[in-house]
Amino acid sequence: MAAINQPRSYQFWNTIDATPGSFNLDAGRYGLNVSAAVWGTAILEHALPTTPALTWLPVTASLAANGYTVIDLPAGLYRLTLAGITDLVGSIEKISVGRA
Repeated sequence: MAAINQPRSYQFWNTIDATPGSFNLDAGRYGLNVSAAVWGTAILEHALPTTPALTWLPVTASLAANGYTVIDLPAGLYRLTLAGITDLVGSIEKISVGRA
C-alpha cells in the first residue's frame, strides 16, 4: 500500500481557479511552469512544522504572468497559493537531484 504523502519529483495542475491541496517534493532543482487564462497572483510556499499548525513561507516571488522559473528546494510539504487566477495549468518537475 503506497502512502499518500510520499515525497515525489513532480506536481501537475490542470485548469484550476483556487489554491489546490498541498503536496510533498523531494529535495532538488525544479522547473516551475505556469500559464493562466486570467492572471492574479500565484506563490509557491513551503510549510514549516510549527505548533499548533503549519507556517507557510514563500519560496518564489509572486508570479503574475505565464512563465517558467528554476528553483532549488529542500524536501518537504509545498502548496501553490492562488489569488484572482482563472484556468491555471502548470507543473513543477525535478530537473536535478538535491540534498535531502
